[in-house]
Amino acid sequence: MAEEISFDYSLTLKQRAKGKHFYYLFAFFNSFSWASLAEGVVILLLLRLGASETWVGIVASLQYVTLPAMILGYFTVSRFGLAGTASLFWVIRSCSAVFIIIAPWTLRFGGDIPLWFMFFGSLGFMLGRAGGLMTFTGIVTELTTERDRGELISNSYKISQFGSILMTIGMALFLGAAAPLYRYQILLSAGMVCGLAAAGALWKVPESGLFRKKPSFMLWEELKWSLATRGRKWFMAMMVGIPITQGVTYAFGILVAKQGYGLSDQNVVLFVLAAIVGGIVASYTYGLFLDQLGSRPLLVLTSFLDIGGVVLVIFLPKTFMTILVGALFFINGYVHIAFNAAIQHYFISITTHAHQLAHGIVTRALGGIVGGLALGLGGWVLERVKLTSGVNTDSLLHFRWFYAGLLLLLIVRTIVFIKLPQLKSQGIRDALSALFSPWDWRAIHAVKRAIAVQSENEESKALSVLMHAGSRIYQADLERYLNSPSFFIRRRAMNALHRAKPTQTLISILERDLQINQFTTAHQAAYWL
Repeated sequence: MAEEISFDYSLTLKQRAKGKHFYYLFAFFNSFSWASLAEGVVILLLLRLGASETWVGIVASLQYVTLPAMILGYFTVSRFGLAGTASLFWVIRSCSAVFIIIAPWTLRFGGDIPLWFMFFGSLGFMLGRAGGLMTFTGIVTELTTERDRGELISNSYKISQFGSILMTIGMALFLGAAAPLYRYQILLSAGMVCGLAAAGALWKVPESGLFRKKPSFMLWEELKWSLATRGRKWFMAMMVGIPITQGVTYAFGILVAKQGYGLSDQNVVLFVLAAIVGGIVASYTYGLFLDQLGSRPLLVLTSFLDIGGVVLVIFLPKTFMTILVGALFFINGYVHIAFNAAIQHYFISITTHAHQLAHGIVTRALGGIVGGLALGLGGWVLERVKLTSGVNTDSLLHFRWFYAGLLLLLIVRTIVFIKLPQLKSQGIRDALSALFSPWDWRAIHAVKRAIAVQSENEESKALSVLMHAGSRIYQADLERYLNSPSFFIRRRAMNALHRAKPTQTLISILERDLQINQFTTAHQAAYWL
């Protein structure tokens, strides 16, 4: 990777294009690896090996309690760079799956030995993941600008979800209704190979060296910086609150299907497919709107959708209904991807380059510890509630009580989202209007195409659609078109100004137009002034 390092600490357009190619390739192979080595498959295998709700909660919590291991990646960035560090830890992550693969063979020894193999395999897997995880915001920062950052994040999630769909369909067909344990081992082995392929793709991502020169990590100083302003305090509260609720809803949704309704492994995997479809919808929606709306309003709106999923569990009927359980998994999948994309986007916006890596470690580590403890405690509480409630008459009763308590936490979390600094985000009302307006969907498509194609004809089409848009979220685009050297584009932009806000920047643009374009668009500028 040495030949890819630029001494001016910025990547060329060619390097960025190459980096995005390999980043997308990583997302594809990693989706196969994650689908077969974490979450649904691991939980199903745990249940096949005799795990209780407490065991499920403990193993699921490893995804969060291991996040302090991000500090390991911080210390290797100066030597291997962002991509090299991510690749190294992804190799460790993938190879740790060997313990999970051999866990079924230890059943002959009895006791909890298979579960301990699952635990230590998952522990190594998640430790490796955490070590590499701290590099991804830096990689995204180097490969993008403010105009296309949300697009890269969302596109990578689209690719991941597409790969997950392929893998999930394959798993459902391969496992069948009651798969022998060796088939789980084959799936896990395939996931390990795909994880190594993903590590190879990461190694090829170019970087400028911007993040190699980092200050020494001083926990107390970084913690003080993370809490120095009111905005960063609310951001810290968000980073602590999301893992508490997100991990529980996603992991325990599988328990609702498996234990609440007694579904087969194959049917549960098919419902996981519904979660992946939800993730694809979230990726597509965020790919269009994240850069335009900003992350704060989308976080708030997604939180309300998450509340809807929790309420759905509380009121699920005793009789199995495919559409309701499918809706639950769809919501969980949508929320999971939506939160991940919005958090990454907001994190880059609220931090500086000098503090980005260290701030990521502090916020993710604290959130991981709290979220992991919540998952482990949640599994124990769910088991206790199950023992004390009348599951013989209602197999979902203990889930109803548990999710009722979870609902209160989600309400508090939504308040935290509302308190977040707006930064450059649009208002929640404008965001809601845009998301449910067909004209705004058309407008954003047209604007993105105009940016990609860079032709006067496409810009004209975009402005024509903007004139009919139902929201006022296109301020930056209109300001850019008003500065166009083309009289035709400026005139069309003037006609669309009824959707603009009277900011000082816009007023300055119109005043300048009034002075230098006396024979073209000055009369329109005078009208709007």
